Amino acid sequence: MRLALSSAALPGRTPADLARACGPRGLAGLEIVLGEIPELDEARRWRALEVPIVALRAETAQLAEAPELARVAGVLEAPVVAAPRLLSSDRIAELAREYGAHGATLLLGHGTELSGVRDAVAIVERVGSEALGLAWEIHPLDDDLASAGEVLRTGSPHILHVRLHGGGPEQRAQDGLGVGTLFVDLALARYGGAVALAPSSEAQREAWERWIASTGSSGCGSKAHAPKRGRVELDVRPVEPKDRIDTVLGSYDGVGPGGTLHLIVDHDPDCMRHLLLSTQPEGSFSFQYLERGPEVWRVDVVRS
Repeated sequence: MRLALSSAALPGRTPADLARACGPRGLAGLEIVLGEIPELDEARRWRALEVPIVALRAETAQLAEAPELARVAGVLEAPVVAAPRLLSSDRIAELAREYGAHGATLLLGHGTELSGVRDAVAIVERVGSEALGLAWEIHPLDDDLASAGEVLRTGSPHILHVRLHGGGPEQRAQDGLGVGTLFVDLALARYGGAVALAPSSEAQREAWERWIASTGSSGCGSKAHAPKRGRVELDVRPVEPKDRIDTVLGSYDGVGPGGTLHLIVDHDPDCMRHLLLSTQPEGSFSFQYLERGPEVWRVDVVRS
């Protein structure tokens, strides 16, 4: 699983500009919202960028149905995401054949509502093409992420791309909305695709501009080395979101029985508690808050 940046966060920037912005933020891919279909030579230049293009978004029927887009997607080896409402059922089957001929994939976008997920799965299974899959669009401010696990079970193995409206500079504002548990569910489902981060609203664009331009840290990230016994201190404030799961689990695994993992976080680490509850045997640890914000949270995770 990798975190990617959606071009929706920085409209008007070239893919090359966006690729350069990814590195300092620990982002490992780009989702490009298309205004037009790039020429094949331009697509080849995109393929040589510092980070890969993980998806192309076609947000109009004209783009979604254009056979030229299948050729571009084949060159980039990146799927095209289109909402099912843009395409008739007959056209979806025809496009799946077109995409398959170019070694590309068309993904039908769906939300978190289970009925919509089931409808999208039914289309994919009825067409029966390996060139057709699903892309999950997540709005934490509006969606009930308690059903995330069920979405993954219903959509598996067809869900090949995820777009999260939030994260990045909005991470702290979304604490308590189930985003941490969402990443746990994705990890447990062994989801191996990208999670593209995009602003939750137009009003957030300025915050994203500042976040991308900043040199400070945000969220949790790179995997830390931990000794095998005693007390281990893990400060996750200086690292990026993309490696949070590996960071916590890797450090926890390095603590022996009776040892303590001392976590220091810049937001409520309840998502980390859910991560451990979902991946460790029942009763194998305790999760003890020592400090509860507002700037710093400290927790002792004690292994039994």
